[in-house]
Amino acid sequence: MAKRIDFKNAVVLITGAGAGIGRALSEEAMRRGAHVIAVERDAEALESLSGMSLTKAVADVCDAERMREIVAQVLADHGRLDVAIANAGIEKIDPIWAQDPKDFESVINVNVLGVYRTLQPCLAPVIQSGGHLFAVSSIAGIIPFPFGAAYSTSKAAVDMMMRVMRLELLATEATAGAAYFGFIASEMGERVTGHPGVAALSKWMPRPLLGLTPYLTPQQAAERVLNDIEKRKARSYTPGVIRLTYALRGLYAQSDDFLGRYVMGLPKFIKNHYGLPFSDKSDGTSPGQTRK
Repeated sequence: MAKRIDFKNAVVLITGAGAGIGRALSEEAMRRGAHVIAVERDAEALESLSGMSLTKAVADVCDAERMREIVAQVLADHGRLDVAIANAGIEKIDPIWAQDPKDFESVINVNVLGVYRTLQPCLAPVIQSGGHLFAVSSIAGIIPFPFGAAYSTSKAAVDMMMRVMRLELLATEATAGAAYFGFIASEMGERVTGHPGVAALSKWMPRPLLGLTPYLTPQQAAERVLNDIEKRKARSYTPGVIRLTYALRGLYAQSDDFLGRYVMGLPKFIKNHYGLPFSDKSDGTSPGQTRK
């Protein structure tokens, strides 16, 4: 196994750095002595991020050419890249029958292709430096969450991408890994938990059993992630109970119907809150419209 990652004087690229976990990761990495290249599509959000060892880059991770330009500039300025963290992501919450196809595709574009477009140009320099490539998956990539088909699909894809990448890097000194978050008290986490469907469903679900609690702050998540990157771990779990959720994923997969019917109570919940889609038995609400 390659030696531990030392963030002191390391060159670290982080996407989605303007808010939430990405911002906390950037600040914590700088606190540990790294020079951070903070990538964010929202220039205004990036403007408020500050630090002595910080380079800001406005970019959309869906723009492959722009991401290649940023990595090339990092190499021109610093001569190396030690750690790349593909953190940028979005969510669109709705039952799959009610979701605009463009919303579904945008989640896949950012959360899957954006991760690839971030890490692909980083591969050569990180392999050369014997560093670490890292991406953000989620508990939603382990357990299928109703109303989050796009998000769950994207995070399951990231899980597999990073597992394959880690295997392919075994012949090198570089490593790869992924984070698996439950609900984090970030802007995105608050949007998700504030969605009427998710908020109502959460009252029905056994949250500790599924690895959804306790809620942690972005700072707590960032500290755990960077600690695990230092150790070159394949997986970083926040909160730690997700380790058990991950271990039980095969059992969960064989129990989807049982969990959905008898643990989550989905048949009754969906009828109460959404009606029956595309059926004359519907209560009159349109697909995706929550009953009052």
